[in-house]
Amino acid sequence: MSWPSHFPTNCPPLDQSAYEGFIYRHIQGDTPTTEDFISWAQKSPKKDFKEMQCQACGLSVFIDETASLNIGARVPALRGKKVAKYHFQKSDGVLKHTQSNNNEHHHTWWVDEFFTDIHLKFICI
Repeated sequence: MSWPSHFPTNCPPLDQSAYEGFIYRHIQGDTPTTEDFISWAQKSPKKDFKEMQCQACGLSVFIDETASLNIGARVPALRGKKVAKYHFQKSDGVLKHTQSNNNEHHHTWWVDEFFTDIHLKFICI
């Protein structure tokens, strides 16, 4: 695997998951766009995320469809967003379970540098 240059040292972490299967991501509209797959670190390159810097370089995804759909009703920032899915494979990057306060199925996906056109691979559910 190869990681983007903006990833900090030792990122992604070594204690990652060997998961292969569907992942789910919240997107703005009816069709996934490149903007739906920009990490917090890319959106705010000068921001210091402190101990969360590595996680900010990844993308928030869920591995459970029902949990992904249900969290949209509970988290204001996700209300009105659609959910898109993709069949994740190990060559696409790495996943780590990063449980949030709002959902135990939350994972962070660190995307391999050479995995391009992500938005074209996801489909809305």
